[in-house]
Amino acid sequence: MEHEKKFRTKTGFCHILPEKIILTRDGIIGNVAKITVGNRISRILIIYSAFAIFLLYFALAAYQENKVVTALFYSFYAGYYCLKLNKA
Repeated sequence: MEHEKKFRTKTGFCHILPEKIILTRDGIIGNVAKITVGNRISRILIIYSAFAIFLLYFALAAYQENKVVTALFYSFYAGYYCLKLNKA
């Protein structure tokens, strides 16, 4: 392996190779990050879904109180999070 550079990051090491960059999680902080964050995307999808549902609920409640601008605002952001879910 020629021209490999390696430096420490917050949760492990970064290996810079001529053709790619590899991030590894080594040590205590890296192991804690694996447990708390994980390597799956399902957790962030659940958070975005819950946030979009709450925004839609608030939009409906605002619409029932004849606060149309507020309802549109909440609906816009709920739609934004739904679009983010489709891209993930």
